[in-house]
Amino acid sequence: MNETAPILLVFHDEDDGAWQMLPSGGADASEAMIVGLKQLIQLDETLLEIANLPLGWLAWRESKSSPWIPRPKSELPAD
Repeated sequence: MNETAPILLVFHDEDDGAWQMLPSGGADASEAMIVGLKQLIQLDETLLEIANLPLGWLAWRESKSSPWIPRPKSELPAD
């Protein structure tokens, strides 16, 4: 929200339908905030490209000008 880093990773949580929008390195929980989707789209209109991302999926991109790559979270390797 402070426009210091672009949103490069988006999760659409399967359990509660919430969205998580993060910079490339993630974010510390202490920096989390609840923000209206309209505010986020005003900062980055490319979020509209993934507005229909299914529950349990994520999308990422290399930079703000790169295309979004959507994937089911279940396809990611376990840590």
